[in-house]
Amino acid sequence: MKLRIALEEEIGVLTELSRRSFDAAAFAEGHEPDGPEGYEEESWYRMIDKSDALYVLEDGDRIIGGAVLFPNPRELFINRFFVVPERTGDTGAVLELIESLFPDESMIEIDVPEWDRAKIGVLKKAGYLDCGTIEGDICFEKIRDDSLRRMVEKREKLRLSSYDGKYVRILLENGEVAEGECFFDSASYNEAELGIWEEALSIGDTSFFVSDISRVDIIGV
Repeated sequence: MKLRIALEEEIGVLTELSRRSFDAAAFAEGHEPDGPEGYEEESWYRMIDKSDALYVLEDGDRIIGGAVLFPNPRELFINRFFVVPERTGDTGAVLELIESLFPDESMIEIDVPEWDRAKIGVLKKAGYLDCGTIEGDICFEKIRDDSLRRMVEKREKLRLSSYDGKYVRILLENGEVAEGECFFDSASYNEAELGIWEEALSIGDTSFFVSDISRVDIIGV
């Protein structure tokens, strides 16, 4: 099997394979036909194709699936990947193939519907961690870098979202201290430190990233 950027003339085929794949997965779980945004719409895939994020999965000269992949500096977001229903046993191998295309990405993220127990099982077996549920999708991530792994462990320990709107004192790893009313930001880009999106607390115009924070104390409401 191999993955490559899709050609414009292949988008119609990919759309039909996407529809078949996701609907079959939903049916196998006793769920009504369902899938990610635009999974059965050729117009959606044509829009994605313009950003070179649409990939074709081939086995020999046959198209057996596809993927929508968004690589960023040190981070890969797998928007979706799919294979024809008769090749669902290859789901794990396809995931490994995607990972091998982006060896320098330190973090890989993918969201999967709660009902898709088969793909959830594949992700967990491959070392992906369940990071919570948003609007019916389970968010998974896989860390391939020690510094990021420490950041994730700290994120789970600090739980920055619990300080949103509170008056706090923030102790940074470098010993500096900041005080004020803070606001939680779940997607601030910390290019200087890790080159990825990570959680932060903002006081005024300054963002304090989870990787830089040692401790947070509430000193007012």
